[in-house]
Amino acid sequence: MAEYVPATEEINSWREGYLAIERLKYPPAEKLDKRKTMIADVLAFGYGKNAKEKCGGRHFPMVQRADTFNGTYLAVGGGFCDSYGPAAPFGEGAIFAFAEGKEFLFRIQYGWRPKSAQEQRTNIPWRIDPETARRYIEAIKTTALCNGPAQPLCRGK
Repeated sequence: MAEYVPATEEINSWREGYLAIERLKYPPAEKLDKRKTMIADVLAFGYGKNAKEKCGGRHFPMVQRADTFNGTYLAVGGGFCDSYGPAAPFGEGAIFAFAEGKEFLFRIQYGWRPKSAQEQRTNIPWRIDPETARRYIEAIKTTALCNGPAQPLCRGK
């Protein structure tokens, strides 16, 4: 897993933004759903459900959607929790995606935290300005998996 925050911030107290990319193993074949459900869809649903359960206040989910971009199946969701704890006293939001690769699954997550009570009252219900949310979603849509078996070579490699 790789986590990124601005150079001027700490991973446990960031405010300006957060990006996580995590590589996950596929579940064993005997645990896979026989109904042909995409694993990314199941993971995104479970991740959103877990976020709601961990929220110490009100949770405002985003609609989960799925599509294929650059040959990669992505299940995308997100939401905002208005009371997430001491590290995020004005709440925390995320837009996340699960991508299905040939050998691994990947989670991509952009996060944000309002810096003040006043900022928490703006851009209801997710407390993120629409342009930033659009940029996060567009960045997720540019995801391309490469250098794996039966995948294209990464550009510049």
